[in-house]
Amino acid sequence: MRERAGEWNLDLSRVTGIGHSAGGHLILWLAPRSRLPDDSPLRVSDPRVIKGVVVSNGLADLEASRSVTLPSCLDAVYDQPTGPASPERPDPLSDTSPARLFPVGVPFVNVNASEDRVAPPMLGEALTRKAEAAGDSAALVIIPATGHVELVSPGTEAFDIQSQILSDFIARKPG
Repeated sequence: MRERAGEWNLDLSRVTGIGHSAGGHLILWLAPRSRLPDDSPLRVSDPRVIKGVVVSNGLADLEASRSVTLPSCLDAVYDQPTGPASPERPDPLSDTSPARLFPVGVPFVNVNASEDRVAPPMLGEALTRKAEAAGDSAALVIIPATGHVELVSPGTEAFDIQSQILSDFIARKPG
């Protein structure tokens, strides 16, 4: 994006992200990436800077999510996004779970579906409270009578609500 910003007429001061489910974890993780410890294998010298995040039914607190999501959604693959614990890296969550990296330093909105069994709304509620306690600007939107996939299904009210939240982030003046 940096290399082609001029060619594509991109305003990099307004880069905003949205991620659904496991993607909610990843997009929120990008926000504080510049603050990862120097010895983290995930650290890069010049990470993408984002200005806002929409976490859509996200699993952004890996520790809290593991026990309440469907077993096939996180528990069965838990070591894949985090890597296993090792003597060199005894706490893999320290640089892989956004909740451990608070404050993330950018505003974000948790959008959760009230009937989601994959990422129950209690996860978004708890994540929002943790983020606010750490000094982040975080908000929570729970969409009633909605399940996990409606948030990424064009034509649904849930999709439209998220689209508006994302548009609002993009429209904000930089700074």
